[in-house]
Amino acid sequence: MDAIKSWAVTICLAALAAGIAGIIAPSGKMEKVYKFAVSLFFLCCMLVPLFSIKGISLGKISLDYTSNSVPNREIASTVNEQAIHLAQQNVAALVKNCCLSCGAEPKSVTVKVAASGTNSAMSVESAEVTLKTADMQKKQKIADAVMNKLGITVTVKDGGK
Repeated sequence: MDAIKSWAVTICLAALAAGIAGIIAPSGKMEKVYKFAVSLFFLCCMLVPLFSIKGISLGKISLDYTSNSVPNREIASTVNEQAIHLAQQNVAALVKNCCLSCGAEPKSVTVKVAASGTNSAMSVESAEVTLKTADMQKKQKIADAVMNKLGITVTVKDGGK
């Protein structure tokens, strides 16, 4: 009987809160979202006590964000590796664009990126461009273009034909 009484009180208080919230509801673009959130709140207030009556449990959700847990360190490591790989790809694409703007198509572009563990800062350690022998006369022009555009020194190597 106490469960039904507390459920009735909860519904009354939720209806009161929803009514007050409806009065101060914004108009315009956010009106539908706001009304949906209030309706969802009221619906949850009505349904949650029913779960306890039938013995249905929503379960406890435990989110452990401590840095000492092994799965979190593994996730952080994976995210860090993916961020480094993405940074390498992006910088390599920028270096390749510099080469193309100088009239040379690189055979390959290799970029090494280092990440600092303390603040997740990344820095470009080195960039290496491999050109065809015919494009080697543009070596200095490419190195200057990369330095001017990206601020990194690039090593240009001869890759043959």
